[in-house]
Amino acid sequence: MLRLHPFLSESYHQLPLKRMRTGHLCLQLQINGFSGRFLVDSSASKSCVSFQLQEAFQLTTNAPAIAAAGAGKDKLHAQPTKASNIQFKKIPLGRLSFLLLDMEAINATLMEEGEQPIDG
Repeated sequence: MLRLHPFLSESYHQLPLKRMRTGHLCLQLQINGFSGRFLVDSSASKSCVSFQLQEAFQLTTNAPAIAAAGAGKDKLHAQPTKASNIQFKKIPLGRLSFLLLDMEAINATLMEEGEQPIDG
């Protein structure tokens, strides 16, 4: 059986994921030193953060708002950010830019299922 570890770079980090009641996976990360709860979406083309948390994570924008496609038929209002530092506990994971999105509908659905809201 092939093992994955020989193919990974030295910068690879294994992060603990939590399975939510909805079946989704989430994890705690820090953006610019501020902790948040993030959903793991392996099919997403960009990483997202709630518009309401832009100041909390000290995210700055670098481009005009865009219309982003989501799982539904409607376009989503999104705002790209400049690259920010992300880390897990004390492990730096690099820099990443995000899309700011309105996550109220996502969090309302999660809370209906008995889950805590996510930050991104």
